[in-house]
Amino acid sequence: MERELQEEVVLDLPGLLALCLRKGIWILLVTVLCGLALPSFKLYKALQSQKAESQTESTEESAEKKAKEKEQSLEYAGNERKRLEALLSSERESLADSALMKIDPTSYGERDINLYLPLEEGGQTLSNQEIAARLSAVSQAYSDALQSGTFYSDIAKRLGGKVAEKDLSDLIYVEGNEKSAIVSVYLVGSTEKLAKEMGDAVLSYVEEKKAELDENLPAHKLEILSDNVYTAKNSGNYSPDNSQLQNVQNFPLLQRQQQKIDRVEKLSTLLTDWKKKEKDAKGEEVLGTQGISKKTLVKYAILGIFLGGFLSVAVITVPYLFTKELPREEDLEMSYGLMVLGSKKRYKKQGIFKKWSEKLAGENERCETEEELFRLSKANLTLLAKEKEIQEEILFIGAKGEMGEKLVQNVGEGNPLSARAAEDILQSPEGIQALSEHKYLVLAYPAQSDFLSFLKTKKKCEALGKEVLGVILY
Repeated sequence: MERELQEEVVLDLPGLLALCLRKGIWILLVTVLCGLALPSFKLYKALQSQKAESQTESTEESAEKKAKEKEQSLEYAGNERKRLEALLSSERESLADSALMKIDPTSYGERDINLYLPLEEGGQTLSNQEIAARLSAVSQAYSDALQSGTFYSDIAKRLGGKVAEKDLSDLIYVEGNEKSAIVSVYLVGSTEKLAKEMGDAVLSYVEEKKAELDENLPAHKLEILSDNVYTAKNSGNYSPDNSQLQNVQNFPLLQRQQQKIDRVEKLSTLLTDWKKKEKDAKGEEVLGTQGISKKTLVKYAILGIFLGGFLSVAVITVPYLFTKELPREEDLEMSYGLMVLGSKKRYKKQGIFKKWSEKLAGENERCETEEELFRLSKANLTLLAKEKEIQEEILFIGAKGEMGEKLVQNVGEGNPLSARAAEDILQSPEGIQALSEHKYLVLAYPAQSDFLSFLKTKKKCEALGKEVLGVILY
């Protein structure tokens, strides 16, 4: 039986929450104190450490030095951020206006020209080092000429305005090999025809430019080592099944454009990092040589708040678990079949959010005073007695001291029923005698009573054939 009774005890979570609201002021006070105490202790330890380390440098000098370092760090981070923003904006504009990105990869034309620039044979015998130096000079001169502003202007004129001068630097890529004396020119056009015309214009320019370069360069020849034209269909550079990586590797112009895209992404990442550094430099004020910042103090304050709140709620919850208290009225009626004839408020109005606290604790339906409790109990008991046609005397069980007399006097006064009160019906001869003489019982218990003892009394009375009409809680 003891085991069955223990299993019937249920924790009232809304009641626990209502208790926390009633003790809310104390919870807030402890929480705030812990939130202030933890960072204060950390700051105190940092200042103590600073005091111990400042043997050669005064506190004011140290603070001034750190403030200056912070200002310099903030200024440097701000300047670097502005520089990267300007550079990134320029690179993005250049990438957005790139002519190569506007070409349709399904219809473009490509022309690759390899120019061979060997030295002319003469009667003079040269060492390998001298030959390499002359080949390098020739290759470098042609590479520079094919990437100059004059070159792009001349090619634009030769094409008759089909390609803008500013777009040619994206569409023509020049690569020189000083050791082999080969200068490679890669061109791309929106169509195969345009790619051929661009290649012809480049060859014409090179032939005319050779006469000018011969005056300042060692004697050399100009030979076309290879000249190939490809289209999207036969170059193998574009295919729906090929990956972008393969396209970039096979096509130097696309490779260079991918490098531009990578550069923009890298600049964007760097800019994000410097923005974060600038924000950190603005937000952190270092206190002490141990590097205690405002951000660190805020973290300790938050930790203290959580710790204080947890401890204060725990201190309230643990005693609540062992408090003797009867369940709510609705639980007694629905779970244990007891009619509640009347119930008096159990708690004082206190704490924060008093209305919520009363609602959670079930105080709204309870009587404010004993007079209200007696009137309500008398009315309910009278109706119940008429309904059951009870003519016998009713026995109030559990009421302690004067409360038993008050119940008999107030509930029985002017009532067709008579009543008696017995505090302990199972422990004293008088109580056992009173129980044997009455069939109908009313349990009148303080709300702060032991629930297991309450249930034991109810079950024993029912086992003896007595009928419990209801319960009065005060």
